[in-house]
Amino acid sequence: KLVFLNYTYGTNNPSDYPPAIINRIDEDLIKKDMKEAKALKPDAIIVMMHWGKEYHEDERKEEQLLAKKLFDWGATLVVGAHPHVVQPVKMEQHDSGNRLVAYSLGNFISGQVKPKTDGSILLEVELALDDEKEKAFVTDYHFIPIWRHIHRKGKKTFMTIPIAPFEKENSLLEMSKYDRRKMLAYAKYIRKKMKTFDCSERKITLRDIDQLQSSGTTGSVATQ
Repeated sequence: KLVFLNYTYGTNNPSDYPPAIINRIDEDLIKKDMKEAKALKPDAIIVMMHWGKEYHEDERKEEQLLAKKLFDWGATLVVGAHPHVVQPVKMEQHDSGNRLVAYSLGNFISGQVKPKTDGSILLEVELALDDEKEKAFVTDYHFIPIWRHIHRKGKKTFMTIPIAPFEKENSLLEMSKYDRRKMLAYAKYIRKKMKTFDCSERKITLRDIDQLQSSGTTGSVATQ
């Protein structure tokens, strides 16, 4: 059993009125929510944070401190968003077991053109249950590099694709030499970056995509 909580530093416009529910980053509120979540006796608590500084490739001290507090309050996994670029993914040792924080996964899909905003990662996390503590802990984690591809024939179509199956030319996807060079440069960058966090790549093949499409899971090239 998993509990998901989510919080944001703010909104572009006032929108925290009914029926919308916006959870601001407020430590008293988070601690209260954590207490209520733990009362449900979940195997793990996963916290989604809308935080961080846009276009910065590293987290700030304030995100580091808040992540530690989230773990102290009971979180197993913390996943961040907002900076539009990939930030560090770190395994933290904690008294209650391994804890993982991904400060920012980057843009899943967007129309942005700033450096490193047209690629990002999917994060695959493996959890195992500690029978004695009746809690889950992180056993492993992997990344899947993805790319925002723009199909320009006729009406522009934006799609998210896993990079690995399309690094070599194939008939499934038309891509200009310029776009392919950009994608390959990003792939090299993100693989080097993730290696520094001891995060190995989960390879996606064309067969994986065929299986997804034949099973009816997705009708597009990739999905989150």
